[in-house]
Amino acid sequence: MEMTREGKYIIAINGGRESIYGIRLAAEFLSRGSYVHLIVKENVDSSPTDDTITGQAAMLKDRYGERFVLEDNHDTECNLYKGAVSFDAMIAVPASIEGIIDISEHKTDTLILKAADNAIKQNRKLILVANVERFNARNLEIMQSLAKSGVEMIPAAPPFFHIKSTLEDMIDYTVSNVLNLLNIDNTVNPRW
Repeated sequence: MEMTREGKYIIAINGGRESIYGIRLAAEFLSRGSYVHLIVKENVDSSPTDDTITGQAAMLKDRYGERFVLEDNHDTECNLYKGAVSFDAMIAVPASIEGIIDISEHKTDTLILKAADNAIKQNRKLILVANVERFNARNLEIMQSLAKSGVEMIPAAPPFFHIKSTLEDMIDYTVSNVLNLLNIDNTVNPRW
């Protein structure tokens, strides 16, 4: 059964060009009345548009106020770092292979890694939108191990079996896959 509901979500942007997925997903959650904590990995401030992630985050903050929080990835005093914030799901979009490896090794030296570790420990939904271009045996073993612990993974790649007319359509396809995994009504790109 699909649901449309408010929720609390952590979105981690852990990559460069695909960061637009995280911003688009945050906007979708916020438009539904949800709360979003956005964590951006350092040195990630580029997107396929003219706006930077920081600029796009500022626009979300202006529009949605207290329901949107841009977190510092190195803030060890943050309640997310301490696991004190209850949340429905964490989505790393995109998730680099380095980030996926760090999550599998339970590293906790950044807020993104600590929040992911807390999600696994608390049996909360953790979705990794992987921007892995090539897979080797080690990468696949790591991803399989995470999948066995309940982590869900989808690729950060639009399909070519759908005819999409714009970049926005392709971004929406990936965002809709995340919404489907969360069992949230999807008007972005409905299931058929």
